[in-house]
Amino acid sequence: MRGGTLEGYEATGLVDVLYEEDVRFLALGDDYIVAVGVNTETGAVYSKVRDPEPLFGGSQIIGMDNSDADCPEIEDAVRTLTIDGAPVESGVLAPLSNARGRLARAILLPFVWVFGGLLGLATLRALAVTVWRSGRRAWDGEPRR
Repeated sequence: MRGGTLEGYEATGLVDVLYEEDVRFLALGDDYIVAVGVNTETGAVYSKVRDPEPLFGGSQIIGMDNSDADCPEIEDAVRTLTIDGAPVESGVLAPLSNARGRLARAILLPFVWVFGGLLGLATLRALAVTVWRSGRRAWDGEPRR
């Protein structure tokens, strides 16, 4: 712990941190610098990986004052970072970066099942046609070839 106190939130040296949807960007076994806040409604300790999305339109709303004044950007202190202080990768495809085997299986497995099913149906049809023709020849009294 670098600063503050977790008194009342710590149990046997562990603290439960609520991440909600951002938990998908964290990997088990990796170390992070976790800055936390306390939700005033629930009393739960929370953190996040991503910045919240801007409200509709942001500063692009019609009728907003288009002044040239540069407003300072305040960085959210309640944020989880990697050990080197960099932000945690939270892009749209970030959860897929270490799931290459599962991604390939998700693409190839349906293809294999469909191809195998079609091959099985074609084999079944060929067998049925062969049996049908043999039975018909035997019924008609034709000699075997």
